[in-house]
Amino acid sequence: MSLPLLIVAIAFTLWGLLNMLRPFLAQRDEQLRFEVLDEELREIEGLMARKAALVQSLRDIEYDHQTAKISPEDYKRFKRSHERRAVAIMRRLDAIHGGREWESHIEDAVIARQEALPEPPAEATVVEDGPRATRSDAKADEACTECGEPLSPRARFCAICGTPREASHDELPRHAAPLTSEVTG
Repeated sequence: MSLPLLIVAIAFTLWGLLNMLRPFLAQRDEQLRFEVLDEELREIEGLMARKAALVQSLRDIEYDHQTAKISPEDYKRFKRSHERRAVAIMRRLDAIHGGREWESHIEDAVIARQEALPEPPAEATVVEDGPRATRSDAKADEACTECGEPLSPRARFCAICGTPREASHDELPRHAAPLTSEVTG
């Protein structure tokens, strides 16, 4: 009777030990996947830094050419060299990202999320003696005089082009009374 009990105890102990070690055995695969991902992210970060430095160098070369600090021959040579290196880096980034397809994947995900959102309830308005336009309703229908972009009700400037909103008579600033008064005595 003690032998079957001993076999059951050993089996139970081995089963518990296996379950306890399973995360450590499976973690190696996960760790390798994260190492590859981390290496790829480091490469992307390095490429983005090099691309930003080359773009800044191109701006500097352009500025130096415009201010006649470098000769036209040097300008062409420097510009061509920097552009070649920048294009090579951008091609490498596209190869890592899978080309431009990732942008369409992002757009598809955004559209799917928007479709999954519940529709906002339509507000029922009760009209008693005809439509009443409030100041906020009138402002909501306004558009920028320069670019035509719809303006939000509280916006004082166009978010796209920065043009100031036309101030109506109700919105003109009100002057406060002076904080001090003269004391005559």
